[in-house]
Amino acid sequence: MGRSGLICAFLLAVCCCSRRAAGVPGEAEQPEPELVEVEVGHTALLKCGLSHAQGNLSHVDWFSVHKEKRMLIFRVRQGQGQSEPGEYHNRLSLQDKGTTLVLTGVTPHDDRIFTCQGKRRAQEHRIRLRVYKAPEEPSIQVNTLGISVNSEEPVEVATCVGRNGYPVPQVTWYKNGQSLKEEKNRVHIQSSQTEESNGLFTLRSVLQAQVSKEDKDAQFYCELSYRLPSGNHMKESKEVTVPVFCEYRLFTVGLSPASFCPPGAEAALGLRTVPFACADPAERVWLEVEPEGMLKEGDRVEIRCLADGNPQPPFSIIKQVRNPLFWVEAGMQEWLEVRSDHAFILSQNLHTREMEEERTDDNGVLVLDPAQKEHSGRYECQGLDLETTTSLQSDQQELVVNCEGLGAQDRGARLGQEGIQSALPCLTPLLHPQMCLMSG
Repeated sequence: MGRSGLICAFLLAVCCCSRRAAGVPGEAEQPEPELVEVEVGHTALLKCGLSHAQGNLSHVDWFSVHKEKRMLIFRVRQGQGQSEPGEYHNRLSLQDKGTTLVLTGVTPHDDRIFTCQGKRRAQEHRIRLRVYKAPEEPSIQVNTLGISVNSEEPVEVATCVGRNGYPVPQVTWYKNGQSLKEEKNRVHIQSSQTEESNGLFTLRSVLQAQVSKEDKDAQFYCELSYRLPSGNHMKESKEVTVPVFCEYRLFTVGLSPASFCPPGAEAALGLRTVPFACADPAERVWLEVEPEGMLKEGDRVEIRCLADGNPQPPFSIIKQVRNPLFWVEAGMQEWLEVRSDHAFILSQNLHTREMEEERTDDNGVLVLDPAQKEHSGRYECQGLDLETTTSLQSDQQELVVNCEGLGAQDRGARLGQEGIQSALPCLTPLLHPQMCLMSG
C-alpha cells in the first residue's frame, strides 16, 4: 500500500471515531428496554414497538435473552403465531392483531429481557420484564438462652425469616422502634438467602448485638421491604424480648467457702460461670401484712417486705415498742432481719431478758405463728439496694394483736373490770403490746 493509501485509511478511522464521539444519529448505543412489571402468577403483555408496525409485524421473531444467551421462543408469519419447543411452549399467544405477545403464568424465571425482531434484522425492540412476589409474613425466633451483659462481643439476639419472596426483600432490624445499623463491636446483622426450586427466595437474617441491663424489657422486631408493580411495601414481624442476665464466676479455693468474683478475675481452682438476673435498682419499699383486718392471739400472721427492684434487696424489719406496762427502755427496738432466702426475728424475751431468734419460711416472709400479744407494735421495712448502696424505708404500719375473744371496742372495758389502775382504759390506745388479763 502506498503513502496515499495509508493516508486514506487514517482519515477514514478518524472520521469514524469522530462520528461516534459526536453521537451521529443511527449510530448511538441501543436505548433502554421498555419496562413491563408483573406479579408471579399473573399475565404479562409484551407489545412489540417496531416502527412502521403494520408493515413489519407480518414477519416477526420473538426471543428471550437470559445470561447473554439469545433463544427463539415464538414466530409470527402473516399474522399467525407459533410457539417454539421449550419452556415457553403453550404459554404464549398473540393479541391485538399480532402486535402483542401474551405470556401467561409468569414465574420468577421469566424475569429477563424479551426482544421482537422484524424481517430486517436491524429492526429490534427490547422489553425488560420485571417479576415480583410479596414474601410471606416474617417470622422471628428469639434467643431463648438469653444474653449476658458481660459479653465482650455481639451475641445472637434473634433470627428473622421471610419466605417465598421475589426478588430478595430488604430486611431492617428495630429495637424499641428505632432502626439498628451495623456498629463495630456492638451491632452485627448477617443476612443470607436461599433460592427455592420455583425461583422464589427465602431470606434469613440474624441480629447480633451487645446488650445492657436496660435491655431486659427491650422490644426487637424485623421489617421486610419489597416492591410490587403497585409500589413499595413492607411487612413487620411480631415484637420479642430477649432474656438478659448477668454473670459472675464462682470458684472455690481449698476448703474455703465458695466466693463470687467479677468477670476477668483470676480464680485458681474450680472456675465456672453462674448466670443470674441482672439487678434493677429499687426505688420504693413497702410492707404488707396478712391477713388484713383485726388480729387476735393464735392467728397466723405474715409480714412481708417488698420492693419494686429486681432482684429483691435484703430487708430489715424494725419493730417499735412503746408499752409503759413492760419493763423496757423508752424507744427500745426489736430488729427483724429478713432476706430473700430466709427470715428470722432477733428480739429480747421480755420475761427472761435473753435474745431469741425465730426463723421463718424460706420465701422471705416473716411468719408469726401463733401471733402473741407481744407481737403488737409499729413495724417498718428497710431495704438496702446492693447495686446502688441506697437505703430505702417504708411507711410504718401498726400491728395490733388482740386478746383471744376480745374485740377492739371492749378491750379497755375488760381491762378496767379486772381492777387494774383506773387510768388504764385511758392508756389503752398506747398499749402495744397490750396485756391480756385473766379473771381469778
